[in-house]
Amino acid sequence: MRALVADATALIVLARMGRLGLLNLVIDQVLVPSQVLAEVGQQPWLIVTDGTQETRYHELCRVLDPGESEAIALAVRESLPLMIDERKGRAVATRLGVAVVGLLGVLTALVRSGELSSDAAVELVQKARLQGFRVSERLYQQFVEAASPTPSD
Repeated sequence: MRALVADATALIVLARMGRLGLLNLVIDQVLVPSQVLAEVGQQPWLIVTDGTQETRYHELCRVLDPGESEAIALAVRESLPLMIDERKGRAVATRLGVAVVGLLGVLTALVRSGELSSDAAVELVQKARLQGFRVSERLYQQFVEAASPTPSD
């Protein structure tokens, strides 16, 4: 992935596990809304971008929290995919034509690129769930299947 805009959830989860640097392995540029940076903290490779002046930001704040609103407004403005895990934010972004990816999608990309083993990816999601990261059992099982190596004949 060349670049994306990141909402807070995946960044916070990865930071808590000391694995935030994994993003750099598959994403060249991570744009972080100013509202989100307050939740995550500065990292030298995060590009802080202000989207609070966007008209769409103010419109979105009526239905989403400020961080999600700013992230979506920036993704629309920059024509970039959005890393977001909250269901409502994903739905709004998708309706606006923004490509969305979540933490599980990023971990799957890391496995496919060979930067992370499937076992390590599954372990990270298990740890994230213990820390409060919410993912349905169905989606978790789909992730485990997608991250698992394909048996060779």
